[in-house]
Amino acid sequence: MNDHTTHQERAVASRWWALGVLSLAVVVIGMDNFILNVALPTLVRELQATASGLQWTVEAYVVVFAWLLLTMGAAGDRFGRKRLPSPRVGRRGSGNSGVVS
Repeated sequence: MNDHTTHQERAVASRWWALGVLSLAVVVIGMDNFILNVALPTLVRELQATASGLQWTVEAYVVVFAWLLLTMGAAGDRFGRKRLPSPRVGRRGSGNSGVVS
């Protein structure tokens, strides 16, 4: 009886953990869109962007971000977190390429 209760408690705790992670992802996406929208007047001023150009910029950004989110989520489900490349590897690689060039 006690094992069943602890299993249920773990299941409930993991659901809350998943909800927290998903909520954090939504907040990050919202902040990214907010930052992009704040930058739009600068894009108009500095690059003489048109209204349609701004719409393309915002939509392309959101579509690529959503595509990467879905792709990496599916890859994480399929291969597991340990077998996927770490974001630290990408940062190291980009930092090293900056030093070399």
